[in-house]
Amino acid sequence: MARSKLKESDKELLLTKKKFRYDEPKNSYFGGYFGNSSEDYIEVMIYDTSDNLLETSVADSSDYYYDSEKGGIKLKTGTILRKLGYDRGRFKVTYNFLRKVAGSYETLVTNENDEIVNGDIDINEIDKSLFIKENKYISHEISPSRTEIRLIAQRIQDEKYLRDFYRLAARNKKVIADGTDLSNIEFVGNTDTEKGNSKQIKFSTDEGSPMFEQSMIGGTISIPNFFLVDRIFPPPVVTADQVGLNPTEQIGGDLLQASFFLDENAGTKNIEKNSTDKFGDVYFSPAYDYFKDIEDGVTISKGTSGIDFEGDGRTIGDVRNLSDSTFNVVYLTHDDPRPEIDIVSNSSLRADASTTYTWEVTGFDMDRKSNGDKKFERVQPRSDGEDEGGDFRIVTPGDEYATRDAQSEFRAVQTVTGQASGEGVNTRPGGRLRLQLFSKNLHLGIKLTIKDNTANDESTIHLPAIIETH
Repeated sequence: MARSKLKESDKELLLTKKKFRYDEPKNSYFGGYFGNSSEDYIEVMIYDTSDNLLETSVADSSDYYYDSEKGGIKLKTGTILRKLGYDRGRFKVTYNFLRKVAGSYETLVTNENDEIVNGDIDINEIDKSLFIKENKYISHEISPSRTEIRLIAQRIQDEKYLRDFYRLAARNKKVIADGTDLSNIEFVGNTDTEKGNSKQIKFSTDEGSPMFEQSMIGGTISIPNFFLVDRIFPPPVVTADQVGLNPTEQIGGDLLQASFFLDENAGTKNIEKNSTDKFGDVYFSPAYDYFKDIEDGVTISKGTSGIDFEGDGRTIGDVRNLSDSTFNVVYLTHDDPRPEIDIVSNSSLRADASTTYTWEVTGFDMDRKSNGDKKFERVQPRSDGEDEGGDFRIVTPGDEYATRDAQSEFRAVQTVTGQASGEGVNTRPGGRLRLQLFSKNLHLGIKLTIKDNTANDESTIHLPAIIETH
């Protein structure tokens, strides 16, 4: 028999005579038995008769099926071997039944900026300007008890690759319908009466219709714009994955988390495409995911790519530039007219209580010297009544906006009392900051601290260099 890839110490932890029940609700997050998940696949390992590994591959899904009579997977070994070029001889074949949880068995090609390259690949550039990488995460450290493992991401600048990595540790995963007919659902029944009394739902399309996966057992299905007369549901609990993705503040749950976005419908009309030929993310999602757990003054790891620092420091306050490919930075045209922007809180609040918002402007202004070199200096405010000097100005066009702090022209403060009304309401408008921008080549950062005045608790988020002027 071919040797197992597991060490003896690993076998003691992983192998047991106790039968594991994937169909029990408490184990639903495993995704059910093999074949219940679209991420399932079979690894084929071919050995010669002396147990030397000849080749590893992945079986085509057409070369195996579920045998209902015997209650297991039936594999077409002969077909699998022939497809791999083994027409004659004696071989040993081992099958591993696997499920993609982090990464996959495929390989990727990246460029010098660690971005994934799709389409035709010039093989002459491999190991020069193009590099082959496995679509996997690296085992960085294993605990002495061998019950915990620390993973790190490779230098791959791809949104899906990085987001999948951050979500590995998440207890909940949010799945949203894509809006096509394939994602439509309906109650089960042959008549309207049966459907009206049914407590089961299914996907309404037959051909190519998706399926509910085993891992969804115990989850929640939310149908927007749906209500029942005379029944009131409690506000949903806001999860960390939902923070920062809505144009209003979310109320409910135990989460107090500051976040904000650039309101495209107020102030500026100057948004343009960045260097990746994309319009920047006005919700600053990549920057939020990276910086939300980093406090001011904490040193940022030297292994981080896509971030440029000014001087010798490596804190958030020293960040002068973010890579467009990594952080999808928002670009604004500098002229016709000068940018005037609204930054709006879409924070998560525990309750519709009195909240104080403290905004602070940070960042750098880039100028070019006579010899062409770049020179970065920290941004400076322009005082009221001045027509020159300074890079920005905080203004207050109405009561819904923060007012500049009398002690600092970099800071503005606003207190909002409870605004939501009606039982079950779980959103409200957030505090606002309006900025006038004057300089070209600004790399602007925003820091927001929200304070729950009832609980005397606060949360801070500082996103550096998220807006640039050109």
